[in-house]
Amino acid sequence: MRPWARLAPVPHGERQTHALTHALNRGMQGETEPTPYFIQNLGEAEYAVAIYAFMRLMGYPAHKISILTTYNGQKELIKDVVRQRCAAHPLLGWPAKVRRSGGEGREEEWA
Repeated sequence: MRPWARLAPVPHGERQTHALTHALNRGMQGETEPTPYFIQNLGEAEYAVAIYAFMRLMGYPAHKISILTTYNGQKELIKDVVRQRCAAHPLLGWPAKVRRSGGEGREEEWA
């Protein structure tokens, strides 16, 4: 399967307000469940963090970007990927929030 995004109109002229992904990691595993009810997908986590890094390099401020997911396991995996790939980098750093979604992120401009 390929990552895909759903485009939606935005009043400020941007072309995308959100992206929904289903990405397989290199081992073609997709979702894994290392412990019961702790669902993770490394491909999706790396894809989400890559989009965050791209937005930061394009000049979007970190405090206006959130990464939302539907699973607690995925949230922890995304935090691990951010920690490894972005946290120590002076241009990237941490996003405003990495959360399990439930309506959060509405106070940021980019979720």
